[in-house]
Amino acid sequence: MKLPEPFILIYGNNQDNLRKLKEKFSKRKTEIYLCSQKDDLHAHLDQNVYDLIFLMCEKNKEEIKDVVHFARESNPASSICVISEIDEIEECDADYQLGYSDIDNDRFLLCIYRQAMHKKNQAELSAMLIHDLRSPLQSLMSYLELIENEVFGEINDGQHKMISHALSLSEDMQGLLEELNKIYQYEQKSYVFEMEKTPLKSLLDMVLPALWVLADKKNIKFNPQIISDLPVVEIDIQAIYRVLVNLVSNAINHSPENSIVRLIVQIIEKTEQSSIVQFKVIDSGKGIDAEQINYIFDKFYRVKDNNAKKSRYGLGLYISKLIVEAHGGTISAYNNREGGMTFYFTLPVFNIENKTT
Repeated sequence: MKLPEPFILIYGNNQDNLRKLKEKFSKRKTEIYLCSQKDDLHAHLDQNVYDLIFLMCEKNKEEIKDVVHFARESNPASSICVISEIDEIEECDADYQLGYSDIDNDRFLLCIYRQAMHKKNQAELSAMLIHDLRSPLQSLMSYLELIENEVFGEINDGQHKMISHALSLSEDMQGLLEELNKIYQYEQKSYVFEMEKTPLKSLLDMVLPALWVLADKKNIKFNPQIISDLPVVEIDIQAIYRVLVNLVSNAINHSPENSIVRLIVQIIEKTEQSSIVQFKVIDSGKGIDAEQINYIFDKFYRVKDNNAKKSRYGLGLYISKLIVEAHGGTISAYNNREGGMTFYFTLPVFNIENKTT
């Protein structure tokens, strides 16, 4: 099966360089979009998904890093190539860095194009594989449930135990497939958020009760510190609920028994036109190494912890990041001086009266 050619976006201020780079790919059956203004670049990246992005920038390192950062946040699965006169840009999240003279190097450009095409094909094939695995996995779980319920005859305690373990592993696999499918939808911007005006109080009233059982197993108490005049926000309720549940459940899992998990909700900025709501989830754990904090929101990244009882796939925080940023917010984390970690994210509130309901 032949998959589509990668979509290409080329950004730069020099019209000659824009046309020259476009001509390099004009013989291929792919769509190529050009833009020379930063506002146009932002609009393109916000509205569309590109498989290969060329950013032709000048000598300002900070500007280059800002443009690359925005491109990465808007199109997380894209291949990004920076073309500038700077030999190497530290802490730049681009996949490739070339000089302006390399625009004439067909070999370099062909390698980058092929890598982008390979990456696109991998994503498409993975999505199809995830879809195709769902049905047989669900059938397998149904058969196991029938056996566990002794529909086909009596089974002994040992068999019950083994089937129960098999069902648990199957449910974990099903959850992983769902997470991967969500990630693909978010990255391809094919997931449609159902935005609606929601009183934050009603959202928060759903979160903590849903996790009381998990907290009670470790005798962990919740300490909510929530402002009384919670605003009404325009969000996808299920998506933001998912972020909060993920952060709070992580805090429970990483806190010792007989400890406290705090949830703080506050307004950190407020003007006549808008405000920003901040959510903080603070655990009582041991924190993580400082050098790992910059990577915990990356896809598949797992914190290196030899004492961890269960291996995680590193998807929950990545999905939370995609959801929050799709709502126009930010998400981050830091170690607390007194121990434990704080995860926090923000949501903007625009032209909605701050009121409780």
